[in-house]
Amino acid sequence: MADDAAAATHSTAYLNKTLTVLSYVWWPVGILLRYIATLTLYLAKLLYWPVGFLLQPVVYLARFILICLLAPFRLLVKFETLYIYLGTAALVGLTIGLMVSLIYGSLSNIIGSNTTPAAAAAQSRLRSAKEYRETKKRKKQNRLLSDDSPAILSPVPASSPVRVAQRDYLSAGYGGGGGGGISDHVRRSRRFHGLLDQTIMEATDSDF
Repeated sequence: MADDAAAATHSTAYLNKTLTVLSYVWWPVGILLRYIATLTLYLAKLLYWPVGFLLQPVVYLARFILICLLAPFRLLVKFETLYIYLGTAALVGLTIGLMVSLIYGSLSNIIGSNTTPAAAAAQSRLRSAKEYRETKKRKKQNRLLSDDSPAILSPVPASSPVRVAQRDYLSAGYGGGGGGGISDHVRRSRRFHGLLDQTIMEATDSDF
């Protein structure tokens, strides 16, 4: 046990000597580093004012750019609730639309209700209103050109109401007698022919 105590005492003495040597070595180094740090801080304080004054435009410009970059995020923070609601609605709508599309596609493939060829054929058979009017007008022109006597110049049959009314006008005019009767007959005949021409022209216009 005496040997163990002597060994412990020897190691303790060696450790103390080592710490003493290190303290003596570190003391001048620490003082030197402290002076260097103090000098550096002093020079930094001296240079801070002119350097800060020269860098003020750069600092203000950097702050302005940073504010502009952060402005959308600040606006988004203000409309956070609306953004959440709209985003949720958009996601729900997209999900439902995809589900409906998948279900409809599956049902179409299963039932065989894909009527794309039939729809294309039906669409090819449809004609626009302009084409219909042009076709109808062309048919009317061909029919008028193919007829020997046009409808405007066709004679009125003797048994038609127009001929009967004309005979009544003529008999009434001649039955009156005298010059006055003849003049009345002429006026009535002219008026009747004017009405007849107007009726024929209106009928022709309605055909076109």
